[in-house]
Amino acid sequence: MILGGNIWSPPSEEAANEYRQFTAQNPSDSILSLYSTQNSGGRLDASDKAGSIASAILNAIESGTGFSLVRMSDGEGNCLFKYDGYPALKEYMLRRISYMHFGDDSVVNDNRDDFLEYMLTAIQSADAIGIPEDGAILRGYQTPEEDLDVRAVVGNRTAALAVAGLLKNDQTTASAWTNRHLLGHYGKIFAGQQRVGLISSYPELADLMRQTFGIREVVQHLIPRQAVFLNAADRKNSRHYPDKFDEVVQSIEPEPGMPYLVSAGLLAKYYCHIIKDRGGVAIDAGSVPEIWLGIPNRGLSAAFIDRWKLV
Repeated sequence: MILGGNIWSPPSEEAANEYRQFTAQNPSDSILSLYSTQNSGGRLDASDKAGSIASAILNAIESGTGFSLVRMSDGEGNCLFKYDGYPALKEYMLRRISYMHFGDDSVVNDNRDDFLEYMLTAIQSADAIGIPEDGAILRGYQTPEEDLDVRAVVGNRTAALAVAGLLKNDQTTASAWTNRHLLGHYGKIFAGQQRVGLISSYPELADLMRQTFGIREVVQHLIPRQAVFLNAADRKNSRHYPDKFDEVVQSIEPEPGMPYLVSAGLLAKYYCHIIKDRGGVAIDAGSVPEIWLGIPNRGLSAAFIDRWKLV
């Protein structure tokens, strides 16, 4: 039986052994004890808080106050993996997530300290943090070894550990799927806004948002498309990092309380930090642009996409 043998690019034997060691040192009851649904003393709550988060976003917009919603899931957890003693496992995860996001397996691995710092900074500055749901954590311990996506399950566990360790009393946690839970609230958030910021890889999205929500101006920052949305033959280093990343960071100039929809994969987290730091209201939207544009992705049903698409 090969760990992850039914998944593309399973870990090496060395990385597999380190995974088993990491799992033994971080068993399911230890990770799940971080959640309030599993333990009365748990700090993490991964429930659907779309209503209260939408209200907080609207309040920040109306008051001209900086705000940031970021989501820390499996990919971000890969970047947050800073534990000693697991070098092969760490490199395996960083190379896989790098290829999925940037089309080149060296980008994240070669800049691992920077990506770690981006995630830590984003967590510390956020007002609301999406985290893996406890059910997803539990499934990672119950999945047969040959079907296990080691990168994803370790990433989810690490994201939970990192957020629990950094969480402050004035921060809110919610489901990592908060971006989708907010689909029924984006109309209220963006309706009639004078200026909205947009970071995404879809040039047609700006006009779609203007027309749908009655926005006067959409300030668009176009970035390369994530490799996961491209055919394997078309995947190559997107140059999103560091080239486009530096350009976008320098060009973000929100007015106080200006809302920003950010769909930029791993780098969305730091973009959200920059937006809040400069007075804007950042929403880490993940796959929302694909949903609005009717693009099948990430296992979402056709019925779900048909319900929320804007085209």
